[in-house]
Amino acid sequence: MYKKLSVAAGIILLVGGLSYIAFYRSQVNQLVALDSKDFNVGGGGGGDGGGGGGGGSAENFGCGILKSPELSRRLLAEQETTVLSLTVRPNQGCYVSLQAPENFTVSPTRREYSFEASDNRIGQEIPIGWVLSPQKSGNFDISVSAGSSTEVLRLRATDVFGLSPWQTKIASEIIAFIGGGITLKETLNFIKKSKNTNQDK
Repeated sequence: MYKKLSVAAGIILLVGGLSYIAFYRSQVNQLVALDSKDFNVGGGGGGDGGGGGGGGSAENFGCGILKSPELSRRLLAEQETTVLSLTVRPNQGCYVSLQAPENFTVSPTRREYSFEASDNRIGQEIPIGWVLSPQKSGNFDISVSAGSSTEVLRLRATDVFGLSPWQTKIASEIIAFIGGGITLKETLNFIKKSKNTNQDK
């Protein structure tokens, strides 16, 4: 009876852990699918609290994106952090800006970068990044403009049973590992016992 319960518990843990891992990946894929890109002339408007546009100038086409904007984490809890990063190779007139919801803490607080002819970084690879921290749960759009290109990235802030999605994901992987170990051990014991029984006959 004990062995049957152990096998059942192992299977339940394994299935439960794998189910959440699959759910987590599905959620991330859905968020990525909601991302959008806009290459219309006139993109690159000002960030929150910042100065004016910077779009519409033909010079903004010189803002080459070497690494598209990406988020280190798409699912997170309130006050957890994710990193938004991109790499550009600016020419004169290149303008890069971030637009995040008001309920986000952003570090560094500077959300706009402009590159003029006198800037000694013109033509070089320049990594740009911000650390973002949502202060409440929900689905949010993060907009990044570089020259005439604008990309919108989607993320979700939520809590799962008092744990952050990241903590829950790690816990699910551990649970799945333990469940798989228990199931495998008891299955091997059952096979070994069956062989011994057949040999005794």
